Amino acid sequence: MSFSSLIGGHVSVAGGIEKSVERAVKEGFDGMQVFVSPPRSFKPNIYSPEQIDSFRLQYDLANMRFLVQHAIYLLNLSARDEDLWRASIDSIVGYMLLGDQMGSVGTVVHVGSKMGDESLVRAAEGIREILAQTPESQCFIIENAASRARIGGEVLDIIRLYELVNNTRLKVCLDTQHIFAAGLELANATVCGRWIEQFDNEIGSDQIVCLHVNDSKTGCGSGADRHENILVGKIGEAGFKNFLLHPKMKNIPIILEVPGSDPKHKGPDRENKERLEELLRI
Repeated sequence: MSFSSLIGGHVSVAGGIEKSVERAVKEGFDGMQVFVSPPRSFKPNIYSPEQIDSFRLQYDLANMRFLVQHAIYLLNLSARDEDLWRASIDSIVGYMLLGDQMGSVGTVVHVGSKMGDESLVRAAEGIREILAQTPESQCFIIENAASRARIGGEVLDIIRLYELVNNTRLKVCLDTQHIFAAGLELANATVCGRWIEQFDNEIGSDQIVCLHVNDSKTGCGSGADRHENILVGKIGEAGFKNFLLHPKMKNIPIILEVPGSDPKHKGPDRENKERLEELLRI
């Protein structure tokens, strides 16, 4: 196979953070992404030292090879409202402090809304503060957005944040569904390749910590963040191959965030993993 040999999934921490490893193992994943608190609440989960130790033991015993947290959805680091801005910073700091205990790479973040360059300046101020309060082990991972009205909807947004933050702990996660929804026709090999080369030239493919690989319920340019199971949505086989088999995407950990094939057990599953492996097998 000429793609990342590491395919993980977003798994639930319901019942205790250590339970997430069991779920990852069940689906055959090599890596994990987790919410360490409810994604639609600023209220953090509190984990005991014993729970963290149990998680790390289970993680090591399972031979997991990659771990990130995903920040909550309520964040807006470009918010003019001081309370929301401060709550967003505090939430991410909490995630990254916990990530250091868990042994993760860092936290994947939907940065916030975009209303001109002032939004990027505001977000960069928040990111700098977050990095100043958190361990060197933890990266702040910008996720590209599905809508150009959100920070990360264009490569230029990420370039600007890199200029403003100027910190080696700033990294990137690229989501295939978001790229597609933001207007990149992945099935067009020339267009897709040009986009990847631009990203590599301006930011660097070595800055990509992981790929969120998801199909799309909506069409190219829809601006909607709507994930679908692999090869069930609108991206198509050619789109996935053009992106994931590009030399610059080689050996980057993959995280699935698909709805899953079994409505009783929602979330990334073995079936989607195997479908992706088959798709990329050459």
